[in-house]
Amino acid sequence: MRAIASFILAVMAVCCASPAAADELALAPEEYAVLSVLIDSLYAGDYALVVIGPRTERWSINAPLHVLQEQWPDLKQETIDSLIVRNSMTADVADEFAIHGDYRIVPEAEYREVLGGGDSPDWDRFDSMFVDAQGYLVVSRVGFDAERTQALVYFSNAYRCSGSRIRPATRNIAYLRKTEGSWELIGVERGLQALY
Repeated sequence: MRAIASFILAVMAVCCASPAAADELALAPEEYAVLSVLIDSLYAGDYALVVIGPRTERWSINAPLHVLQEQWPDLKQETIDSLIVRNSMTADVADEFAIHGDYRIVPEAEYREVLGGGDSPDWDRFDSMFVDAQGYLVVSRVGFDAERTQALVYFSNAYRCSGSRIRPATRNIAYLRKTEGSWELIGVERGLQALY
């Protein structure tokens, strides 16, 4: 009974959120700092353009996350928990990245239109519309530890090798650590099965 009451209160808190709570649906400056380091580290130096989706992705990983702590033993459980909780809702992605190179935020409808409406995405058309782009990058909200010295973010990058899907069947999780005031990419765990 107590669990049901807690659930109802949580739903009411989300549904009846005040305007201040709406700020939770926007990415924070620290999230842009983390995402900028991720994008710079993985894409910005190798491509003329980075194409980014306009909203973060709701939690979509269907894989056990204990592998993250096996991969990175210093990773705190609270950082993993924060990643999961913060991605219960999506947030708008704004033009606030600080990356070395060009990027463009492309609406989902435009991305789908460029790929065509058929059964097989038209990657040739995508490549002609977004010359020398890495693909279509969709990111999550960033999960932090309490001290904000650890960060986790999951992401997918759809491109020609994605085959017949407009979104890859797997996601990647990046681990970043803040040292002396700067975020650094520690590593990426790849190929985690997605829910959709």
